[in-house]
Amino acid sequence: MVMRKLLNNASRIHLIGIKGVGMTALAQILSGYDKKITGSDTDERFFTDKVLKHLKIKVYRHFSRENIGDVDAVICSAAYILEKEGQVFGFGSAKEEIEKAKAMNIPILLYSEAVAEIFNATYGIAVAGSHGKSTTSAMAAVMLENAGLDPLAIVGTKVLNWEANARIAQNKNFKSLFVLEADEYKDAFLRYDPKTIMLTNIDWDHPDYFKTPLAYRKSFQKFIAKLSKKDKFIFFVDDPEIKVISVSCHAGMKIGYGFSPASRLQIVSWISHKNGSSFCLYFDGKNIGTFDIRLFGRHNVLNAAAVVSLGLSLGIPKDKIRRGLYAFKGTTRRFEILSASNPVIIDDYAHHPSEIKATIGAARTAFPDRRIVVLFQPHTFSRTKALFKDFVAALKLADLPLILRTYASAREKESSGGITSVALSRKLKTSHYNNIGQAQKNLKKILHPDDILITMGAGNVWEVGQYLAKQQLHGKQASG
Repeated sequence: MVMRKLLNNASRIHLIGIKGVGMTALAQILSGYDKKITGSDTDERFFTDKVLKHLKIKVYRHFSRENIGDVDAVICSAAYILEKEGQVFGFGSAKEEIEKAKAMNIPILLYSEAVAEIFNATYGIAVAGSHGKSTTSAMAAVMLENAGLDPLAIVGTKVLNWEANARIAQNKNFKSLFVLEADEYKDAFLRYDPKTIMLTNIDWDHPDYFKTPLAYRKSFQKFIAKLSKKDKFIFFVDDPEIKVISVSCHAGMKIGYGFSPASRLQIVSWISHKNGSSFCLYFDGKNIGTFDIRLFGRHNVLNAAAVVSLGLSLGIPKDKIRRGLYAFKGTTRRFEILSASNPVIIDDYAHHPSEIKATIGAARTAFPDRRIVVLFQPHTFSRTKALFKDFVAALKLADLPLILRTYASAREKESSGGITSVALSRKLKTSHYNNIGQAQKNLKKILHPDDILITMGAGNVWEVGQYLAKQQLHGKQASG
């Protein structure tokens, strides 16, 4: 059934929190299927502003009861809605819009509910895990696109190949493959019924919702238990948490990838070079050759191995998989080089200690013998509190870690237990910046020409990197 249940009959849909990456991707797909879309959000700048403008979608730059007009349905970002006992409740600045929609008896869907209606009607490929979801799902979708399989896709960041974070299939009957970055936050991914799950890793996160590592693990266990003997399970075999839960998976085809001999798809060697990374793979004990990607770091080699596993599971010829991998240009905010001048400026979304380690490790590989300066912006007070020691250990891997004030997200406005960005900077004995402007001003003074600067975090720290990169460009033009 195409566009099942509510969305099948809704022609005018309003999206609350439309500038979130997932919401914008959903808006793209719904617009592509002739739905009239409006949306509302804050006036904060996002890369999605350009995408929505290109789609000519009316976006209200504030939340207001007046934004809810003559619409058939409302879809709300998880950042502004709570679900309890089958009822939805708005909170924060978007509460008025949700309450008006309820008063008008307009159906309200969570983002994950709306996506599930589409995803569950397709051959769904869900990319799940604590880290690497965006890169893996984007790389998988580009590989499938280059292999001629015309996938739908929703990715949690802008894919450089598309200059957008969604792909609309030319085949508009929803019978194509659908690659979805499946978020575990608030158990959202349990709404999806995938035919294939790609699981990159399990590393406790979102402590505001998953109070313990065990609760986090159990959520993933429930997710992979959805697979039947007709389905496929692709997983990082070296991950200790995945080893624990994989026994509960009943998928008919399983491909474990990794570095160990236990891997069905084994990475036997890999190297980095100025253009990215190359790696050699064995599948079922047989050498299937060398593959190349335009990305750096061990973690991205693993992401690529997951995509190769997907291609093999679908019967795609190795040469097409190889070409599709190399065609992938990357995504924004994932080791994105904003300026290759001196200093080199890189922006990265890393907001978890494991991601910080991986990003700094990739920088060490790509730029050996250079001083690595990291400007880190914590994202959520609860995550900083729960993983404080791990954050300190990870950030110490930089030659000069610097801290920007915690990003106050919609989901969590206040400090939890006094563990803030200030506490992190004190523990690291380093500088703390209260705002973007202060960081921009001071970094201009302290950076050396040979430095590698990484602006890092899930908030708006990217504004610092973009500002400094533009300053470099203007300086070059003036001197030229």
